[in-house]
Amino acid sequence: MYGVALFCAAQRYLDGPGWTIERMGENGISCTWCLIGPVSASRPYARFFLTSMPGCCGMVVSHDTMVSPRGLGYGTWLQGLKEKIAYGAGFSLLLASDQLDHFDAKRQQKIFVKHNWQEVKTFRNRRTMNQVGLYVKDVRH
Repeated sequence: MYGVALFCAAQRYLDGPGWTIERMGENGISCTWCLIGPVSASRPYARFFLTSMPGCCGMVVSHDTMVSPRGLGYGTWLQGLKEKIAYGAGFSLLLASDQLDHFDAKRQQKIFVKHNWQEVKTFRNRRTMNQVGLYVKDVRH
C-alpha cells in the first residue's frame, strides 16, 4: 500500500530524463523505494531511499542518500524532491539521521537548515562511536 503511494508520488516529480524509481523490497510492514539518477544504476550521480516506518503509517525514513559530484546543488534539489514525494504519498513526517563527524557533514547540515528540518537529538553511536544527529520534517504543508 505505502509502496504504491510512494511510487505514484515520485513519478509525478521526476522531470529529468533518465530518472528511475525502483521498488527495493517490501516485507508486509514497510516498503523501500530507491530513486536513481540518469547515469546508470551502477554509477548514479544521485540516489536516495525512502522506507515507510514500521509500526507507523504516517512516517517515512529517508536514508542512504548519495550525491556525486558534490557542491552543484543536487543535494538541495533531492531534499526538496524527497519532501514532495513524501507529501504526495500521504506521509506526514520525514525522518533522517546524519553522521555529524563525517568529512562532508557541514553540507548536509546546510541542506537541513535550508529546508527547515528540526534537529531532535544528537547522540554518540556506541557501535561505531560516530556522532549522529536525528532530524524530522513535517511535510503536511
